[in-house]
Amino acid sequence: MSVPRPNPISAIQDRYGLSDVDFAQALDVSVITLRTAKTGRAVAPRAVLDGLAALGYDPEDLREEYTAFRLQARESLLAALDR
Repeated sequence: MSVPRPNPISAIQDRYGLSDVDFAQALDVSVITLRTAKTGRAVAPRAVLDGLAALGYDPEDLREEYTAFRLQARESLLAALDR
């Protein structure tokens, strides 16, 4: 079993030590939009990635990391359903 890949959006938020409300405000998105991205339910959280780009993060790198995070989470779920 592989080590779970962290959500890059959550990892950045953790580095800043901000609450969901404060981090959403810094990214200029709603708290719901942020939380949807943090749970992996958003396919491509454009607004969140745009907000992170405004803070100096590479949106393409983040998109790739986020996509890999979602894929691994989906594969884990499907594996659990096969049991």
